[in-house]
Amino acid sequence: MLELPTATQDTTQGIDARAERAAQRLGVETTAVERLPFDLSVLEEEGLFVNVDAQGFGLLDRRLDWQALGITLPPGSNVAFRPPRCGLLPDRYRLPLLRPAARAHAALHRYSYHFRLTETVFESPAYRWVRQAI
Repeated sequence: MLELPTATQDTTQGIDARAERAAQRLGVETTAVERLPFDLSVLEEEGLFVNVDAQGFGLLDRRLDWQALGITLPPGSNVAFRPPRCGLLPDRYRLPLLRPAARAHAALHRYSYHFRLTETVFESPAYRWVRQAI
């Protein structure tokens, strides 16, 4: 009979242990937990997956139509006048809300890595991997 090397046995045991934990948390049978043909536990042990979610800040800037501004454009004009973007809050309040989100995104993209495999597993490109400092 063919025996697996120790490293492979350890990996298989680790996968089974994680599947058992997941089954207990979900309240299903261990056989119902799908196992991937690859092991991402090394990424989990040496770092973490981070997503900076800063949705909703676009509401602070709006494109107002000309009628809301009290301006009537001439009908049938060959020139297109686009309505301006207007901040709903003064800049002294709006910008301090927007800048930390932009800085967090910049830091995440500078100090993190993305893997196509994890994007497929998570079904989202939003998560990036950051290595833990030793």
